[in-house]
Amino acid sequence: MANDGGIFGRYGYDEITTSDGNSGSWFAIKAVGGADAEVDITNTQGDSSTALTIISGDVIYCSASSIDVNSGTIHAYRNKP
Repeated sequence: MANDGGIFGRYGYDEITTSDGNSGSWFAIKAVGGADAEVDITNTQGDSSTALTIISGDVIYCSASSIDVNSGTIHAYRNKP
């Protein structure tokens, strides 16, 4: 799972709004701002999820290498560098 043991915020997070082409290394994604978020995720193994809805306040755990936000705002928590 998480490269850093899953400790939120230890290595910071990226706040991502509706945009494409965000690449990096994240272990968890949380919908923030009081609204659901819809995302497309590709993980480090090459698997992907399209139009995945994250309910406001919920967290999903993943090994994301690419995140595209279709709607809403998320916090994407970074893995250990």
